[in-house]
Amino acid sequence: MTALWPVALQEDERLAVLDQLALLDTPGEERFDRITRLASRVLAVPIALVTLVDADRQWFKSTIGLDVPEVRREESICAWAIAADLHGLLIVEDASLDPRFAHLPAVSAPDGVRAYAGTVLRVRDRAVGTLSVMDDRVRSFAEDELAALVDLGHWAEAELRAEDERRLTQKLESLQHRTEMVLEGVAEGVVGVDADGRVTFVNSVAAGMLGWPEHELLGVDLHATTHARHADGTPYPHEDCPVSEVLRTGRSQRHLFGSFWRQDGIAVPIDWSAGAVREDDEVVGAVVVFGDASHRLAMEQLKDDFTAVVSHELRTPLTSLKGALGLLENGAGGALPPGAGPLVDIALRNAKRLARLVDDILDVERSSKGGMPLSRRPLNVGELMRTASATVQGTAMTRGIDVAVESVDAVVWGDEHRLLQVLTNLLGNAMRFSPEGSCVSLHAERDDTAVRIGVTDQGVGIPAESLDRVFDRFWQMDGSTRRARGGTGLGLTIAKNIVEGHGGLISVDSQVGVGSTFTVCLPLRSQDRPVTVERRAGTRDQADARATAVSAGEDG
Repeated sequence: MTALWPVALQEDERLAVLDQLALLDTPGEERFDRITRLASRVLAVPIALVTLVDADRQWFKSTIGLDVPEVRREESICAWAIAADLHGLLIVEDASLDPRFAHLPAVSAPDGVRAYAGTVLRVRDRAVGTLSVMDDRVRSFAEDELAALVDLGHWAEAELRAEDERRLTQKLESLQHRTEMVLEGVAEGVVGVDADGRVTFVNSVAAGMLGWPEHELLGVDLHATTHARHADGTPYPHEDCPVSEVLRTGRSQRHLFGSFWRQDGIAVPIDWSAGAVREDDEVVGAVVVFGDASHRLAMEQLKDDFTAVVSHELRTPLTSLKGALGLLENGAGGALPPGAGPLVDIALRNAKRLARLVDDILDVERSSKGGMPLSRRPLNVGELMRTASATVQGTAMTRGIDVAVESVDAVVWGDEHRLLQVLTNLLGNAMRFSPEGSCVSLHAERDDTAVRIGVTDQGVGIPAESLDRVFDRFWQMDGSTRRARGGTGLGLTIAKNIVEGHGGLISVDSQVGVGSTFTVCLPLRSQDRPVTVERRAGTRDQADARATAVSAGEDG
């Protein structure tokens, strides 16, 4: 490169467009040769060129009067037209007298170029080359000759743009084909909707699960067609649909225990998620991915049945074992042999622990199926909180932990024993995972519709990746730390089911090394009828999104 070799503005962008044309070093084509032949005849010149100006060379796509395929860019007159980013013509009547070109080999050679006229060819508003003519004699070009050169330049430009569009179309078609292959290759159903919730694409898995031909689903309202009823047949308002929430807010949703309705009227249990499609920061649609949950639900039912049988079969012998060990400990069978007392005490404590586990399993079974009896009456939330605090005071003193209560004046309709079970469980967890000398806070607030009771600790906290599992049965965060501190892994599962049985929600927020806050939200309303499991399952899409968006905690 020399100082006489100009570089165009936005050179990188220009070269990128030229590269995407993919015409450099390709064979000659008649469509461009017609243009140069016509230019040579109309302007009566011996040389006519369609050139493409690369980073370091000028390459000829079509030539009349030249036998070389390219010249170095610093030897090119056309490079000046590109550098100037001309929107008109570059005209030179005598190049040998022009200080820009007189030194060029093509000009300084015997019988070299004297007259030159060139028009810049543009693709995507970037100058990629020229249509130029040259003569070996000094001359001016008539106005009609220059007009003809401009017209022929437009023709050459049209051919270049057609090539660009053809390649872009090929890329789009290839991308669309690959996308369709991916969508058809996934095991889940995939449906796309526009901003109005109407189906824009659907893969064969989704169509098969919904029992519709793919083409008949295109353009229909997804919610109205497949999601307008809960699993129990009750109406599902459009505004409550998680897909509508995604379209309104742009926030992704993930749900279990939902259902889609097939064309034949059969409800299909599904696990599903929905994410927003954005264009210029505007939500223009959503993608819904779902899978058939029938097998998972069947396996859960098998686990529930197994748990129920084992729990009931264990309870009777455990009761007898506890009673017998208690009698032995109290001397009913006479004085125990030396050294037998501690062994009986160990056996009795472990029998009681096993009995508590069986009771917890039975509670989980009953509450998950809506069978846990609830004796409801008006309850003062402040008194409920003070009673819960008093219940755990002995444990708190033993562990050197202070329990602070900030109550609120509110009345809920609930089962005192079960709600105390929830609060004492949360307080017990908080103390179990809090350091000595720390404080556990039991606090509450209310608005016009609900009261929110929170338990905040200064404990170890829960990692973010574990938050969505904290209410799962038997789940414990860490096998060494958690089990060393006791707990069955069922306390939070039971608490969740009790709270939902009261028509409420439970959630948790946690930060590792800082602590956790569990929040129980109970409705401020008089209601002596239970919230059925079927109804809760039907609304779980919303409940999971709003409150069981679990963020952390400990369970006992």
